[in-house]
Amino acid sequence: MTWLLIIGVMGLAISPLLWMRSSPRQKHLESLRRYARTQGVQVILHKRPEARDSETRLEAMCYRLPWRDVSVPQDWVLHRYSQRGWAAPIEGWFWFRGEPSIDSEELLAEFVCELPDSATAIICSAAGISLIWRELESLETLERLCALLVKLRKAIEKKHPNT
Repeated sequence: MTWLLIIGVMGLAISPLLWMRSSPRQKHLESLRRYARTQGVQVILHKRPEARDSETRLEAMCYRLPWRDVSVPQDWVLHRYSQRGWAAPIEGWFWFRGEPSIDSEELLAEFVCELPDSATAIICSAAGISLIWRELESLETLERLCALLVKLRKAIEKKHPNT
């Protein structure tokens, strides 16, 4: 009987420690975000890209690649899964807040075609070029997304040298 009591007390002492272990999903997110930071990409919580000004709830993960020594005076959002804004030339996507002033619309269309279904928006602001992504895919997908963000950043910065 005393052994059962000792085992019960030990179980009660150890069980909170087991609850604190990371789940496989948490480990996956941690590895994605760690990789993004090594590539110079900031990972932050963000409100929905098409949210109204009064909506302040942070519910989306934003992967932002900051500008390099350039001030980019663009402010636009290209998003899907919401009808807010006006139709973009890319099927299923909508502009919000403005449209880009880059020479190659083909580059933006190519970028969008490479995105997984869990990527919901591209944001261009004074802070950098960002991707709203639900983080459902693998590390290989993130590697591809980081390369695409770098390519898009170069194209936009080329349009605005030392502005």
